[in-house]
Amino acid sequence: MSRITRVVLHKHGMGCFERHARIKGDAKLELSFRHDEMDDALKSLSVVDLGGGKLAAVSYEPHPALSERLNDIKVRLPEGGGILELLGQLIGAEVELDHAGQTLKGRVLGIEQVEESTGEVTLKVDYLSLVIDDAMRRVRIADIRSIVPADAQLRRDLSILLARMDAQRRTERRRVTLDLRGARERDVHVAYIVPATVWKTSYRVLFDEKGKPTVLGFALVDNDSQDDWDDVTLSLVSGLPISFTHDLYSPRRRARPHVRVETEAPIAPPVLEGATFDMPAQEIAAASPADDEAEYDSVKESRRMAKKARRAEMAPEAPAASMAFAGAAAPQAFRSGDMGESVSVSTRTQELGDMFSYEVSNPVSIRAGNSALVPILGEKLEGEIVAVYNERVRVGNPLTSFKLRNSTSLTLEGGPATVFREGEYAGEAMLDTMRPGEEKLVPFSVELGCRVSTRFDSSTESGQDVRVAQGYIYHTTWSRRIVTYTIKNTTKRRLKIYIDHPADRAAEYVDTPKPAERTETFDRFVVESEPGKQLEFKVTERRQHIQNLWIVPEQIESYLKLVQSAGARKDLLKALEPLLAIAREMAETQRDMQQVDRDVSQITQDHARLRDNLARLSGSGSAKERELRERYIAQLDADETRIAALRDRKAADEKKLAELRKKFEAAAQKVQG
Repeated sequence: MSRITRVVLHKHGMGCFERHARIKGDAKLELSFRHDEMDDALKSLSVVDLGGGKLAAVSYEPHPALSERLNDIKVRLPEGGGILELLGQLIGAEVELDHAGQTLKGRVLGIEQVEESTGEVTLKVDYLSLVIDDAMRRVRIADIRSIVPADAQLRRDLSILLARMDAQRRTERRRVTLDLRGARERDVHVAYIVPATVWKTSYRVLFDEKGKPTVLGFALVDNDSQDDWDDVTLSLVSGLPISFTHDLYSPRRRARPHVRVETEAPIAPPVLEGATFDMPAQEIAAASPADDEAEYDSVKESRRMAKKARRAEMAPEAPAASMAFAGAAAPQAFRSGDMGESVSVSTRTQELGDMFSYEVSNPVSIRAGNSALVPILGEKLEGEIVAVYNERVRVGNPLTSFKLRNSTSLTLEGGPATVFREGEYAGEAMLDTMRPGEEKLVPFSVELGCRVSTRFDSSTESGQDVRVAQGYIYHTTWSRRIVTYTIKNTTKRRLKIYIDHPADRAAEYVDTPKPAERTETFDRFVVESEPGKQLEFKVTERRQHIQNLWIVPEQIESYLKLVQSAGARKDLLKALEPLLAIAREMAETQRDMQQVDRDVSQITQDHARLRDNLARLSGSGSAKERELRERYIAQLDADETRIAALRDRKAADEKKLAELRKKFEAAAQKVQG
């Protein structure tokens, strides 16, 4: 019989359990696990025999899926457990039975009911029909004392079925038996890792009349196993080690390819052609067996690699035999030398990582199915009571909070905390995990005796700045936002108030004290509020606004005005003046192109009118008509000449405009300042 001596509970839901037993000589040590614990138990089970003994084997009850192997057993136990239904399945089987003290041997023919009368009462009586020495005989079933199947296989099947029925009643637990071999009395230690309930923490924060805190910490531990924990060594580990489930308990089978025997249809005797020439000697050498041997070697190597791959696939996965107890040295029973002598294993160690543990100094006793509060902390820490105003959490009132510094060497696991001030209940809080030396600001109630209001103002500064570089004008202006916090303290206490001001990382503070702390989204300022007084605390933010303006000819005049209004240097204005001249020349060229377009449009309209007039002529051939026709044609010819000239003029303007634009862009790139 073994008992639990050490328990290590991990925050990620696993528990390491160490058991101790005192045995003598060859012994079998039994453990039991729930069905859902078997995979982890098989993955982590470790045994150390300290008296020079050896672990011969570890056997365990099969997985329920092994019941599939019973499919070849044709006998089934009846649901009601009656013998009649079972005898009905033994038809044809040879049995030996004790009938009223007489031994009979024969084969079962069947079961029948016979009506028998006793006085005025008629009853149906069950009889077993047998074939004995080629003769059929009926025996009353009620007179049969025992029935023994003559077939050993049938007896074995019945035994397996009965064992299966017994196992079904114990589906919640699985037996694991350790076969230990040795010669003398000795100690045996067994350890394993299985799922366990997650341990929790809760705290009591006690403030004395001077406002100094004492923190009491408790771990809530649940014993959900079927074993009592009597004076066990308890360790509570927090962290996030890699942990997973892996099915080791279920049997595995590999599917193999099905190979069919290839058959060929018979063929008629072939007629071979006669040889017409002799094969040259060099071709005979080329067809020597060397090629066949090389091909054979290649096939042999492929088969060897395939066998090696199959062996790697079929190799059983080695359960992890190492155990790590975070925050403490390994127990005496699990030193590497002792384990190596008890079981031949191969392990490798690795750093535990970012984990911490509580080593409970006093032995702990928890009955199976019960829970307990285990003290883990009781020390005075550095801290004070303050108020925190965060408008996103609560508008109008600050939250009474405690600022706590973990001055211990322990990491405090997160959990709920109940706060007491001078012996009176003051509120509740949620404490995050605290590393040694870390500080936390934790609210626990609302300070109704203090009111905070907020007012927002904004303004634009008169100053501005202009900078030119790489064809852009960078125009910079500044604005200010002023947030005024009005604090009215109606209590009789001096309040230290932390104001959580939403942080604008693109702005800078001016005429404002430096924040005492910075969080991801807030800047935290500290103010002192006297009892019965009102004060205003202003936070002024200065924000820079930069406008990027691409220097283009169409906007150069407005940009020059902007530069002048910003009070830019004279040399910068002088550097921009050539751009204005180029832009004006470009504008004049564009106006000329627009005039050309208007002239061409007017001529086109005149052409339409002249063609219409030509169409209206009657074609009589009179002198006046000939004169009009000639005049219209001459006018059309002159207009065509003028249109050609206008088009040449526009093409020249377009070329000039493109050259001017390149010149403007090149000059704009050169301006710096």
